[in-house]
Amino acid sequence: MIKELEAQIKGLEACLATEVSNRKKIDELIDSIETQVTTARDGLVSDLAQVSSMEGTTQAAHQLVTRKQSHWDNLKTMFTRFAIAYATMSRHPSVKWAQQPDMLYITIELPDAEDVKLKLEPEGKFLFSATTGAEKTPYVVDLDLYDKIDVNESRYSVGSRNIFYLVKKAENKWWSRLIKQEGKAPGFLIVDWDNCGDEQAGI
Repeated sequence: MIKELEAQIKGLEACLATEVSNRKKIDELIDSIETQVTTARDGLVSDLAQVSSMEGTTQAAHQLVTRKQSHWDNLKTMFTRFAIAYATMSRHPSVKWAQQPDMLYITIELPDAEDVKLKLEPEGKFLFSATTGAEKTPYVVDLDLYDKIDVNESRYSVGSRNIFYLVKKAENKWWSRLIKQEGKAPGFLIVDWDNCGDEQAGI
């Protein structure tokens, strides 16, 4: 029992570390955008003053505005890249898992999930996305499962507090871990001790 609690504590600590890391990356991107917006604003104020003083010199004014338009286009591109990066760093919900020789039991802990989407592929690809809360916060799970699965025989159900998946293995055998990735597993993956089989292995 003590070992199980220690494992759960380590899992929670790993989840927190991942969340802190993601937020730090987002904060750094926002700081970069803020700096560039301030620079662009100050430059535009100065350029507007120059344009106003260029009465009768239409060509010079046009060239200056063209240069600034290019700068703003670059700024818009940066905002687009930020949006993509933010979406990529969507939060990961806690994912509990257990197995039997023929099945995987995967529980995604996400209360009041909306717009739930799941994609399973025979080679073992597991894709999940959903939103929750008034701000429609996005959550994503993208896993390469250890081995092949039977998509047609797999099922899922959405509850008020979690989403439960019953994933059929393509072959009846114990897996040595949940995902193909070796080494330290992502912090949001947690062994579901309540549903562990006799040969439950590491993540």
